[in-house]
Amino acid sequence: RDKWAVGEFRPKGSLDTVARHLGVTTKPSDFSGKDFADAWRSGDPAEVKRARKYLFNDLTMTAEIAEVILGKAKVVERANAMQEMSA
Repeated sequence: RDKWAVGEFRPKGSLDTVARHLGVTTKPSDFSGKDFADAWRSGDPAEVKRARKYLFNDLTMTAEIAEVILGKAKVVERANAMQEMSA
């Protein structure tokens, strides 16, 4: 985690901190993890859509971080292997 501190006083190693350090997609500024549960449970289609968009962004960030660290070919290879194992 110390490697991902990137100048922060308290190194957290959060997904967003790592993403910012690596220059990939980051968290949206208008919606946070704190908002996710309320939006998801609201039943309001617009809020559920925002929650899904937030979740998809987290998945995108994770994939992009993996691509930077492992290289795109390795990420695709691992994803295919995991898909085969779950079949």
